[in-house]
Amino acid sequence: TEELWDRVTLTKPKGYFNCIRHAAPFMIKQKWGRIINCTSRAFLGDVLKHAEYCAANAGVVGLTRAVAKELYQYGITCNAFAPFARTRAAFELTAYDKAVTEAESPWMDRKFAFVLEKAPSPDDVAPFINYLASEEAAGINGKVFNIGGSIINLYSEPEIARTLVKYGGRWTIDELRQQIPFGLLPPE
Repeated sequence: TEELWDRVTLTKPKGYFNCIRHAAPFMIKQKWGRIINCTSRAFLGDVLKHAEYCAANAGVVGLTRAVAKELYQYGITCNAFAPFARTRAAFELTAYDKAVTEAESPWMDRKFAFVLEKAPSPDDVAPFINYLASEEAAGINGKVFNIGGSIINLYSEPEIARTLVKYGGRWTIDELRQQIPFGLLPPE
């Protein structure tokens, strides 16, 4: 629903933006700062029936990367982490999932459900966040990490995978129909 979309996007990217906007001038003045945003692996867009959550977390990742580039010249880093842990949000989703039938649930496909009791503790995330906030992490900027217990993953940066060029004019729809399946999309 639009209400759900607004609630999630106002909390995630807009809420983070407002916090950064007010903290950045102080960090710039002291020529030092660490901004660490919490996102979700949902930014990859693979959580079914949950487009608003995926979009909000993709917004956090985009904001993180943009702020990192803009503020690094002032000694400020900005990174994001996606925790896999027994967090409040995980408990809420698990409780919701148990209480609502699959047909009623706009939240998630059962394939993505996990056993909460087997997830790592939030305490397992804290040492890495502490490290990101330290002076030793001054060279880590604009990165997105997935943290789950003893496993830390670094997500790759988006990059152009393939390019299709037409010289001497604009593409026609017929040319695109012919070229895109073979020249732009990877073979399956």
